[in-house]
Amino acid sequence: MRFYYFFILVFISLLLFNCKPKKQKIDNSAEKQLAESKITDSLINYPYIDGIWITVKTNNKEKVASIIGLDEYETINWKYGFKSAKNNYRPESRVFISPIINDQWVLISGYNLPHPINDDFDSFLNRLSLEFGEAHYYLNHEKTYCIAKSKNGILERFIRYHDIRDLIEKGTPTEAEKHIKMKSISVTYDYNEALTKEYINSPSKFKKKYKHVNYEVEIVGVTEVYLADTISWPGKDYVAKISKLWSFNPKTMKDSNYTSKGLGLYGKINNKF
Repeated sequence: MRFYYFFILVFISLLLFNCKPKKQKIDNSAEKQLAESKITDSLINYPYIDGIWITVKTNNKEKVASIIGLDEYETINWKYGFKSAKNNYRPESRVFISPIINDQWVLISGYNLPHPINDDFDSFLNRLSLEFGEAHYYLNHEKTYCIAKSKNGILERFIRYHDIRDLIEKGTPTEAEKHIKMKSISVTYDYNEALTKEYINSPSKFKKKYKHVNYEVEIVGVTEVYLADTISWPGKDYVAKISKLWSFNPKTMKDSNYTSKGLGLYGKINNKF
């Protein structure tokens, strides 16, 4: 009997213990990350394959923020700055203005920056160069590549390539471009009736005669000859190399022993451009 009452007493004790309100675990990961983002860290390489970045020669981050429309911003370090600005969905994307690099450069990155097809692109870059002398723009994103250089408020050089046949080029090639080759690709153009007749009459003679001509032959029911042309276009490697010669390549900053001071800035531009 005593054992029975003892068992009942233990059961009630356990029940009361389990009914006590448990202390809720406080998720402080967000607070921890916020605190970590305010700690000055060492410069790191730009960590992404794709992206948009701009370089300007200045040691005034706040002035850069004012010109690009970053009215409300927070201070942030390299690690969290790149991480926070990587979203490629523009309505939710942000811009990271880096700490001062080598006492003279600032890197601006993020998909919230204007795209080369935007009407405000030229004015955006020109305003930066009007204030800082020069502004260099670089884009690597899927099948779109772009380099642009503005000097003293004037867009001097612009190359944008998107997929096949969509190549826009403005301005005179810079000295840096003379030392770097673009990729080449054959693009098929219009049907040529005269060449088609020659090919049908004698394919062997045609091939010998036009061995230095870029053409394509299609035989689908009927034989047709199309003249082709070769265009040059900037790929990811080209953009990175031009970036290095115009200013610096953000993907190799740490490897090149670049230094930085202080924290960067982070926020959303106000779309005034």
